[in-house]
Amino acid sequence: MNITMPGSLPVAEDTDEALAEELRRSSQIWRARFSSVDLVNLPRVAMLTQGNAVAAAARRAGLDITRPFGGQGMAPGEFVRIVRPLFETWDAEAMTLLERTADKVHRGLLVSFESAMRCSNPPEVPLKEPTGVLTKDPHLIFPVGARKVIITFDPRWLTTATANTTLHEAARNPLVFSGIGTVASVSEEGNIRISALVFGQPETLVQAQFEYMKNSVLPEPPGLTLADFCNELSSSELLQLDGVQSQGRENVSRKSVALLFDEDKVCPGRSIEMC
Repeated sequence: MNITMPGSLPVAEDTDEALAEELRRSSQIWRARFSSVDLVNLPRVAMLTQGNAVAAAARRAGLDITRPFGGQGMAPGEFVRIVRPLFETWDAEAMTLLERTADKVHRGLLVSFESAMRCSNPPEVPLKEPTGVLTKDPHLIFPVGARKVIITFDPRWLTTATANTTLHEAARNPLVFSGIGTVASVSEEGNIRISALVFGQPETLVQAQFEYMKNSVLPEPPGLTLADFCNELSSSELLQLDGVQSQGRENVSRKSVALLFDEDKVCPGRSIEMC
């Protein structure tokens, strides 16, 4: 029996199960060491795994969790102080938004992000709820490969007036923001819009070193360098650290080390094989 198949063999499309497995492998636990926590959308964060811990931190700070931070005095600042270490042990699993993962994201996916960004339409006081019109609402923009990522947020959940000032600065010069959010849409051109849950500025090497020196009661140990204060939870800081280390690699020489020991002292009266 002869079977003739004209043309090339059809290629089976990825199944939903295969895509789900690929997304699972691409995701990881999101944690962040922040210099400043600029936005926490309390109603939506409450839906995440550790949302109850954030709500408990808000109540402990004396916040009225039924309304945004504005007009609540010093309570939002106290809330940031309590909640900032919580994000260092966060356990929400999210896909890290990178060039190699950007083509896999879809609406409703939880993603983490960190990049230098510009702010368009920085919010004005009094802070108002979003209109749903991108040309009017505040949002952050940054590229991922050939794609444009737009991070929208509800400005009423900015933690302090300083956070608002930071966004106005980002309108003039790009600033690094790190955070987590859900994918709201992916356009036909491949541009990704994310609805932010939490974002802030990651702690830098210089800030970590300053905090250490400010709080330390002992003299700085000899040989301590800026690299010792690496924010291992920040992708931008790790890239910066790699650049610093690569500059000094040519000065490193390889050494050989030999370990010598007395067999009688290790196992008196017995051979090494028996030990």
